[in-house]
Amino acid sequence: MYLADANVGQNQEDIDMIEYLAEKNLQHSAGFKIDGNFSKLRKDNNLKIYHVMAKSNMCNNFVISLQDSNPTILENIDRPDVGWDEHAKIISELTENYPHIPALVQLIQGLPGQTVSTWRQTLSDVVHQENVLPLVYVNELLSASPAARDKTYTEKWNFVYSNSIRWDTFAQSEFKSPFSKSCSSFTELDFIEMCMLTLIYSVVNHHIRNLQVQDIKFDIESIVDRFLVSELYTLLKNNLTENWLVNDKFYFTVGIDGKPQAIPTRADNMITEEIIPKIASDHNFLKWTIQGLSTTISASSKKQYARYVFDTIKDQSA
Repeated sequence: MYLADANVGQNQEDIDMIEYLAEKNLQHSAGFKIDGNFSKLRKDNNLKIYHVMAKSNMCNNFVISLQDSNPTILENIDRPDVGWDEHAKIISELTENYPHIPALVQLIQGLPGQTVSTWRQTLSDVVHQENVLPLVYVNELLSASPAARDKTYTEKWNFVYSNSIRWDTFAQSEFKSPFSKSCSSFTELDFIEMCMLTLIYSVVNHHIRNLQVQDIKFDIESIVDRFLVSELYTLLKNNLTENWLVNDKFYFTVGIDGKPQAIPTRADNMITEEIIPKIASDHNFLKWTIQGLSTTISASSKKQYARYVFDTIKDQSA
């Protein structure tokens, strides 16, 4: 069941409803699964709901609708919400009690006031938090949004929207839906750089979440820095730039080996794309992670991780 209310948990009756469904799961094996958007202000109610859902096997993840960790950007979009610190505390409590259930943190790329540096900080804030799964959307011009209904909003931020062709991975087809191309705080080239940051932080997150070696910590920013000066970064960035700004298609058409691929890779929401695990298991990325091992971990853990990387690269070569 998807609860379409924009603020589930704002009222007590929301908690009552979910507790009722939870009781049906626990006593009658009803098998209810719940998803939705939870209250921006009543985080205490949200936390109650998350606990109820987890204990009754009602969710596969905890939806945390963050949009951005920068308070100024949230003010720009007139979004009342608690700060990232409060969200992080909630995620920490949930992780302690239900480590098998990740927090799905929803972010929006292309909001007014965002820059390449603020976007990197938001991604960094989220990925440094334990047991999260960042889900990044681009800022779309939806018919009911303030940007679509109020011309002064668009004029204030000098928004330009793109109606380029995009790729739907699930439908395996192209589609169009206008999304932000530039505004007073970022250019179209900045937007592409933001996409590349989304990609590498998603790769790092994927690697950490799927890593079997215990007690390993990374200097995440050093890994990102190495990607940003790599041939892979240049390859993918140039491909997306040409596709979007020349061919009017907002997706990747090459793989990490630089060869053309028959099926495109979407650039507006990459969480389900095969490019993420491919980069995460690439020998260059694995070498960056070795260089980015935290200085605080033990020598034995470093040796264990180095062996893991060596075996992975050896298996790929074979």
